[in-house]
Amino acid sequence: MFFTFCCLPFAVLQNLSYQPVKLAHCVFEAIGGCDKRKPPVIFMHSMLCSKEVWDPIPQRVAELTKRKVFTYDARNHGESEITKDSSFHNNLQDLYTFMDRMDIKDSVLVGHSFGGSTAISAALQEKLQSEHRPYLTIMYKRKPDGGHDVLFNAEALADALKQYQDSPIVHSGQYDGPAYFLYGSPSPFNVSSEEADIKKHFPKAEMIEFKGCKHHLFLDFPDKFVDTLVKRIE
Repeated sequence: MFFTFCCLPFAVLQNLSYQPVKLAHCVFEAIGGCDKRKPPVIFMHSMLCSKEVWDPIPQRVAELTKRKVFTYDARNHGESEITKDSSFHNNLQDLYTFMDRMDIKDSVLVGHSFGGSTAISAALQEKLQSEHRPYLTIMYKRKPDGGHDVLFNAEALADALKQYQDSPIVHSGQYDGPAYFLYGSPSPFNVSSEEADIKKHFPKAEMIEFKGCKHHLFLDFPDKFVDTLVKRIE
């Protein structure tokens, strides 16, 4: 699908029905520490994945930029809390709650697919969701008996997809800061065809094609991905 990363100030959206959950997370810092004057970087994974999918990129970014870097598992994914409240509307509020708990005032967001939708929503300060079809890459964890479990709450996420199909979120608003949409040219998500619509909401958007890469471009071309990210945020 796409990546988007952009700087944005922390803000709180009021949602009286929202119930926060515990989000498992990791923190990465350069050897010798980070530059506290620089906003940290937050990586957000795609649907059916977990924070571990980014390894070893967050540590590399921390070393190259001297920024503190965070990864976290979205609700119903990885080691984060499982909840029956599965609506995609919660993802943006979860991000803001995480930023509040980590005392993050400004940040650079890096989101892939499902996580990219959350980054877009945050930048626009609206509860938005790009049209999303699950990219079925399943992440596993080993059980004590030697078997494997999936790293997501399949029942809740299936319900979330149904809710989204019944009531999709429509894009609105505009973000005038820097935003970058990275995409693979043979990906089933034809991001380049959406450039005109993207620029209605992100006038300064830069479209960056990774030729020969499909959906998980940071796995297929990790060096190019890190180089592209670091050049844009420094």
